[in-house]
Amino acid sequence: MDKVLCNWARGKFFAKPIKCIFILNYMAFSNTDRAKLKEKIFNRIPFSLNKAEFGGNKHLCVFELLTVDEFKNMFQDFTVEEEV
Repeated sequence: MDKVLCNWARGKFFAKPIKCIFILNYMAFSNTDRAKLKEKIFNRIPFSLNKAEFGGNKHLCVFELLTVDEFKNMFQDFTVEEEV
């Protein structure tokens, strides 16, 4: 996210939209707890950058809070390893 904000401050943007993905490796969350966490994180992501239409692009397009398994199913070209 730092690179996005730094480029935004310089008036530079990425050619493709940005997807913010948080990978959650804690299975004890209930659906309600997970929804609350997703909302808290979402509220801290600077989606207001989309209002500054430099080049006509929306720069931050998606936010997902995924489990490791969900991520692996959605993004099979990428690998996820547990940090020890």
